[in-house]
Amino acid sequence: MSTNIPLKNYFVVACLSSVISGVISYSLISNNITNPIAVLDVQGIAKIAIDKNPKPSESDSKALAQKISTITDTLVEQGYVVIDSAYILKAPKDTYVDNNIIED
Repeated sequence: MSTNIPLKNYFVVACLSSVISGVISYSLISNNITNPIAVLDVQGIAKIAIDKNPKPSESDSKALAQKISTITDTLVEQGYVVIDSAYILKAPKDTYVDNNIIED
């Protein structure tokens, strides 16, 4: 029996990341933070994952969310502020993290 729940999980991960990025963006603007910025295209990463595996299991969705979390944690440890690309109108190309960073 096929279900769309796993695809919804990707969507939930993307939405939650977007909300968190919005809060961080507001904080950056209001507090004049000068840390370097890394832009992560969470929806783009989810699309690549769905293209590779059109019917992901719940564990696939959780693994993707964990990989994204690990990447963002690593960037933060390096001093970057990580923002979802959904909240960026325009930025230099070198601020964007390559969507292919998620590899099987």
